[in-house]
Amino acid sequence: MSGAYFIILSGAYICPELIAEFGNLPPAFLPNGGRRLYEDQLKMAAAMDAQPIMVLPESYVLPHYDVERIKAANILIERVPATASVLQSIAQGLNSIKAGDNVYILFGDTLIDTQSTWPANGFAVGSTHHLARWSECEVIDGRYVFHEYQRDAERTTDIVAGLFNFHEAGHFKEIVNTTLENGQGFIEALNAYSASYTMEPVYDITWLDFGHLYTYHQSRCQELLARSFNSITSDGRSVVKTGLPQRKIFAEAEWFQHLPPQLRPYTPHFIDAGEKETYSYELEYLFFPLMSELYCFGNLPGHMWEIMMDSCLDFLEKMQGIRPRNYEIGDDYPSLFFNDMIKGKTAHRLETFARDNDISLTKEWRYGGKPAPSLRTLGEELISAIVPTSLDDITMWHGDFHFGNIFYNFRSKRVSVVDPRGMLSNGRITMFGDARYDISKLGHSVFGLYDFLIADRFDLTSADYDLDLSFDIGPTRQRLLDIYKSRKAGNYACMDRSAIAMTALLFLSMLPLHTTDKRRQKAILANTFRLKNMMESCS
Repeated sequence: MSGAYFIILSGAYICPELIAEFGNLPPAFLPNGGRRLYEDQLKMAAAMDAQPIMVLPESYVLPHYDVERIKAANILIERVPATASVLQSIAQGLNSIKAGDNVYILFGDTLIDTQSTWPANGFAVGSTHHLARWSECEVIDGRYVFHEYQRDAERTTDIVAGLFNFHEAGHFKEIVNTTLENGQGFIEALNAYSASYTMEPVYDITWLDFGHLYTYHQSRCQELLARSFNSITSDGRSVVKTGLPQRKIFAEAEWFQHLPPQLRPYTPHFIDAGEKETYSYELEYLFFPLMSELYCFGNLPGHMWEIMMDSCLDFLEKMQGIRPRNYEIGDDYPSLFFNDMIKGKTAHRLETFARDNDISLTKEWRYGGKPAPSLRTLGEELISAIVPTSLDDITMWHGDFHFGNIFYNFRSKRVSVVDPRGMLSNGRITMFGDARYDISKLGHSVFGLYDFLIADRFDLTSADYDLDLSFDIGPTRQRLLDIYKSRKAGNYACMDRSAIAMTALLFLSMLPLHTTDKRRQKAILANTFRLKNMMESCS
């Protein structure tokens, strides 16, 4: 019985320029919009109704959560030496293919989207201006002939985009083996198959190439152009943000417009703001990775994270050096801030969460097999561990300084921040807040592991009023936690009892904001208990 197979070629590691930003990864494991690239490639396999096969380097250790996803997707894994050629990877991928099968082959750094009907023997064709080594095709004597070349001048030939279909997989397998025996490569095997069967080009495609640093960031930009979120649109040069309530967007724009000069190197260039159909503001588009993606999906060594963390703390220290004038905030501002942003919203949001989920605020819980307090007591204990805001704590403020809002520029070794809060919960527009709040937001990502929760990379067990939560963070992230414990952000410790309590309180107050994903919502609550235990063990 014949079948269809979809081989993802990811048997070698990414190129050095990509390793410098993401660490040593197979291309299919590059981050792409809060997930790995292979998760999008699997959608292509599903569209082809084909069994996915992934070729990986022998030395690559699959992360825990990727093992789960690969099992769930029923991906067959084949291994090759990291030095294997493309053709050797293909040969290994074809290991279980039989005569009569149909096989698609996708290069692991590639995404292809097409509405066209895929031909029996076909290949995707695109175009690029990037000066790299590409494969091209041209018609000679009525058939397609393929060449490989280094683009260093204008060429008008079609570029082979990295997706192929071989309807006669058994014959292609024989060709691959013979070509390998002759010491030749993929292009020779492709030409041998093209000599036996008519290969048809597919031009009507969207081709995203993630194989070079330049094309990686350009492809990410193209994806944003194609998807256009409800609140974000882009033309590839700038990003326009809208949303509701409009006052929130206005407050963000005000923050950017009145940014002190010494902080402007840490943000995208502000372009414009105003009301058309609704209020919006426009920023420069950044071709940098988000720290949240690097943290969840990258494979950078610990010393690189130490450099990135120092850049985050440098930004926080510079903000602490900018203080409001006496007439800008008023003497009551510290207590107003504490009651509005730290103490006040917790009780209201807990009541909302309890009501929406029919949960008691006074019933005690269990976490990790041990007794844990009720939600009301939990909130009270966390608040009591935080020293109320004083006038000395009020400085320039971002308000949402976590990894998902921080881009990192590897060339300048500098962070670039977006999505500032710009106002208090009560609607007061302000650039000033408790400096410790920004530190707790950073901790929200570092030891709070918020980005792992959002990426669904956690292990949760739950029953009525009984939770347990764990993360597979690995030695590199553990090293970052150890580094972070000893750091200070300006005048404040990054991980003392008060900082951990404030971070835990952030998770507790966000519970009603995650109603669409009940499993994640339970994980966020469990994480609050985890952080409370961490706080209590902090000397």
